[in-house]
Formats: sequence, C-alpha cells, structure tokens
Amino acid sequence: MSSQPLSLRIRKGIVTEVGPALSPTADELIFDAAGRWAIPGLWDQHVHMGQWALSLSRFDLTGSDSPEAVLALVVDHLRQHSELG
Repeated sequence: MSSQPLSLRIRKGIVTEVGPALSPTADELIFDAAGRWAIPGLWDQHVHMGQWALSLSRFDLTGSDSPEAVLALVVDHLRQHSELG
C-alpha cells in the first residue's frame, strides 16, 4: 500500500489503471484531487453476511393469528425441508 499520491485512470466510471504520475492522453480530462483519498462509492459497508445467510433458512409467519397457526406453519416448513421426508 502506497503512502504517496497516485494517479488514477478512470474510463466510463471504472478505474482502469493506477500508478505514479500517469500521463494523460489527449482526450482525457485531468482532475487534481490534491492528495485526497479515492474510495469505492455508495456500497453498503454494514452488511452482516452471516445474518443474510441465516435469512435464507427462515420462513414467514405473517398472517398467523394464533399459536396453533404458527405451529402448523412450522410443521409444514419442517415437512417440506426435512432430510427425513
């Protein structure tokens, strides 16, 4: 990881080249960021992959209005997803 400023070549919104003092081509716009940081934009850095993975094994109890209705949904889910069949 470099602690010195680097040049970025960006084409169609994608970083295509990184290096010290890249020479621009005639058709490139130069933006001097004055030593600022460049980071990927607008990504969700607060994702719990474990929770996402667990969500795949959950089932919806929306609409159940009693303990018996919940139990019936659980039994049905287990029948459908049981290795024992």
